[in-house]
Amino acid sequence: MALEKELEVFVGKLERIRSNRISLEAIRGLMVNYQNERKPLKAIANLRISPNHELIARAFEPKMTPLISKTILDNQLGYKVERSTKEEVYFALTPITTQIKEKLIKEAKLITEEGKKNFRLIHQELKNWLKKEPHLSQDQKKSYEKQADKLVKEYQDKLLSAEEKKIKELKINKKNKKLPPIHPGEILRERLLIPRDISPQELATALKVPKEQINTVEFWLNLQRSYEEEIARERTELLKEEIIPYKVKRGNSREYMEVANARDKRDFNMFALEKGAKTSDLRLELIQGTKNYYSIRTGGP
Repeated sequence: MALEKELEVFVGKLERIRSNRISLEAIRGLMVNYQNERKPLKAIANLRISPNHELIARAFEPKMTPLISKTILDNQLGYKVERSTKEEVYFALTPITTQIKEKLIKEAKLITEEGKKNFRLIHQELKNWLKKEPHLSQDQKKSYEKQADKLVKEYQDKLLSAEEKKIKELKINKKNKKLPPIHPGEILRERLLIPRDISPQELATALKVPKEQINTVEFWLNLQRSYEEEIARERTELLKEEIIPYKVKRGNSREYMEVANARDKRDFNMFALEKGAKTSDLRLELIQGTKNYYSIRTGGP
């Protein structure tokens, strides 16, 4: 459909205008000349945003890395190369001045006006065709014309929404943007491996507490204390006679402590740390093929 193609073209132009945020959609759609063929950047590289808000482009083949870097920089989207390896290039957005911002907003509005003009031309061509169509009654022509009016307006609205989104991105001031405080519950959700898609109601039901308590800071702090107390009790249980028996073996200038009857590697790990071992010293492989028998280096080089 002509309207759909026009919308795709002009939305693409809007997306390629640089802004104060990284747009993966715009980057993925950039075209590169590769092996005598025009291809989108996403066909030769994986693109993602790092936790530090950097654009990372990882080439599917190392030889493509310079081409990827050149393509992104040549399109003047406001990126600069922070660092690079044989396979990856890290980009950061350069600061955007008020003057440049105003210029880009004006450019976005001009693109939208050009798109609306093309929509009107398509609309007029459709109306002219309906008037000349001999096989349609007047009622049918009026009905189709109303449908065309509605359809063109829908596409104009979609283009206006894309323009509004771009202008909003341009107006974002990163320096003044405040990050929301991290709720204690978010940290504890991670520690307790509680899936994020579980609703507050489902969580309240599982923990047997009123739903209104779920969103309070006090609830999460109390839950964290309970969690830490449970961990302490678990450590005490692990140090009982069940896994206490061990022996020290010396050999090859090293000293090992072999622990029998540990239920699993986690039990052994807890026991070893309690005995003063460093995490780097843990040897969690099985000894002599025995099922519940692990070792830890306690001395030597």
